[in-house]
Amino acid sequence: MSKMLIVAENPSVAKDIAAALGGFTKVQNLLESDTAIVSCAVGHLVELFAPEAATTGRDLSSLPTIPTQFAMKVLEPSKAQYRVCRRLQDHHGRQGRQARCQTS
Repeated sequence: MSKMLIVAENPSVAKDIAAALGGFTKVQNLLESDTAIVSCAVGHLVELFAPEAATTGRDLSSLPTIPTQFAMKVLEPSKAQYRVCRRLQDHHGRQGRQARCQTS
């Protein structure tokens, strides 16, 4: 049975959501019920991955660049929590529109 995945901005919001929905228990760093899992992003996990020309000022003739999908990279302090959220999304999240991020 597939569970609904809820990713809150921070731990206190995750606890509030779980309390409002009811029936959750803490499992490692997650809150889980029979029908849902609540985790948190602990602030910002990723940032947009800008092309080198956009950040260095070189080769500005190629700008503006409007990609069909924006690339993102994981912020160094957030790698562990990003991996938790990514694993949860891969297992419980919706299939379809997903963004893959560079982790290094």
